[in-house]
Amino acid sequence: MILQNNVDLPEWFDDVVGFLDPAQRPKLFIISQMPLSIERRKACLDRLAEQRVPGFSSHEVTSFTESLLAHFDPQPDRWTAKAVADLIEAAQGNFGLLVTLTKAASSVIDLGEVDELFTHAKNRALQSIAYYVDWAFGTLEHDINCQRLLLFLNDVSPCDPRDLGTIFGEANESILSIISKCMKLGFVERDGGGLYRLTPFLSGRLARHLVRSDLVSWRRKIIEDFAKSPIDFDTQENEFIRIEARIQASLWTGKDELPSLIEKFVSASHWFQAGVRLYHAGQHTAAHRLLKKAFEKRESFAHASRTELLRYLGLAAIRTGHSNDVGTCISLLNGDYNSKEIASYLEAFALESQNRFLEAKAKYEEALSLNQGKGNRLERIYRPLIKCILLTKNPDFRLAEGYALDWANVRQTVFTKYALCRIYLLWMDKAPTLRNSAPSDLKKRYDEALSDLRSHPGATGAYHEVLAEHAELRGAPDIAVAELKEAIAHDDRFELQLKRWQIMARHALMAPTALSELEDMKADAKQAASRDAHLNGLVEIFVTAMSNGIYSAQRLNKFAAPLESREIGAIVARVRRRSGNG
Repeated sequence: MILQNNVDLPEWFDDVVGFLDPAQRPKLFIISQMPLSIERRKACLDRLAEQRVPGFSSHEVTSFTESLLAHFDPQPDRWTAKAVADLIEAAQGNFGLLVTLTKAASSVIDLGEVDELFTHAKNRALQSIAYYVDWAFGTLEHDINCQRLLLFLNDVSPCDPRDLGTIFGEANESILSIISKCMKLGFVERDGGGLYRLTPFLSGRLARHLVRSDLVSWRRKIIEDFAKSPIDFDTQENEFIRIEARIQASLWTGKDELPSLIEKFVSASHWFQAGVRLYHAGQHTAAHRLLKKAFEKRESFAHASRTELLRYLGLAAIRTGHSNDVGTCISLLNGDYNSKEIASYLEAFALESQNRFLEAKAKYEEALSLNQGKGNRLERIYRPLIKCILLTKNPDFRLAEGYALDWANVRQTVFTKYALCRIYLLWMDKAPTLRNSAPSDLKKRYDEALSDLRSHPGATGAYHEVLAEHAELRGAPDIAVAELKEAIAHDDRFELQLKRWQIMARHALMAPTALSELEDMKADAKQAASRDAHLNGLVEIFVTAMSNGIYSAQRLNKFAAPLESREIGAIVARVRRRSGNG
């Protein structure tokens, strides 16, 4: 179930359909809000029958919503016509969200409490689900048991209710009561077999809401204890699922030594799946360790799965500096004609990671040529390709512009519009030093691209990010910092905060504020995950800020812990070389 609008079906669906033999009765139903492109329909010709399902009329959706309220709300008469209309508008045509909103709002005694939610949601169509999730999490702010349940199910899902009961042994309320509260908010769902899992509402959102140190510590201990917990095999009900849950719990800890109870059940695919998940969670060291275990048993995989395994192992190896594994993956991928396009991408990514941008550009262009017709892959290539062009000593802005426009033809997104703005902005800045003259209408192109970015519903943060870079280029760091603060209000990516601190650290008047904010961030338990992932970069910013004031080794060592003295010394030397003081 996909609850976001404007989500194309993954391209591997085409391969699945291609492997099916045509028959009179359908073997597979695929439901999507987005119709397939003509090219993809041609690729599935004779194997896919398309059926368009019309949406509800406004009268029908009102009647449907009123029937939902009659079902969920003990006092449905309290809903005025305007309140019903606001509820419908807040759902933005997403019926999964409409049902969840109705269920949650019906449990609230005072309808005034949900007015703010409806107001925000209906004004920002693409963010309505995010507003709902934030609001619903707010209702659980003081409910530690619900928070723990969601955190546990994020790692171990689906889960048998008997196993859920064991992790709340000391709770004052029953596990069914805890589950019920989460189900009412649309965070947890129950399948026909009595198993519980997180709903797609929480996809990718728990990291922002449940990162307090007490919850992180609880999760670490409970996951390890649960992985070793015994199973009552007297009953056969959900036996496999309960074993699988313990395997998940063991692997999510990133360890490659497993409890003896489950070790005999673990397959190569378990190592593979866990490694992929850890990679996407940014835990690259643990991901590499587990993917290496799967790699040792790669012969048990089908050809397509082996290719994916090599891709992820290569990506993890690049990020963790295991050059031998990088070389092995690229060599094996190059040895198969059908996976050369992935090998080219890995070679490009490895070169980019070494700051060899000109060589990386050439390899990304090779990958681009080999991946023609594969929309999702092309999107992933255009972005770093343009980045590498702009980072070369003498950027070819016309070439970058051409690639950005090609990318926009594949799919119009915030990223394509943002990339085009940056190309024009940097082109204007570099124009006086370029051998080839810039277009006479370059300023007009920039203004039009910026206006196009601003009009995109989800691009408010990106728009202010461009304005911040423009301000920095024209020597107005205070305006750049203010614009980045505005961008962060709309987009809480930690990278934006890093960029803001970098600018502050380089300017004497703002450096003391940067140092104070960095120390506050280091002490904030909610920032633990971001702090650990970006520690080296944060220490470099801290040292840069100190170079504009009073240097204190004691203050630096306290902030930089747990880095070793050798690593801290290397960062200090790098900053001094850059500033010309070393």
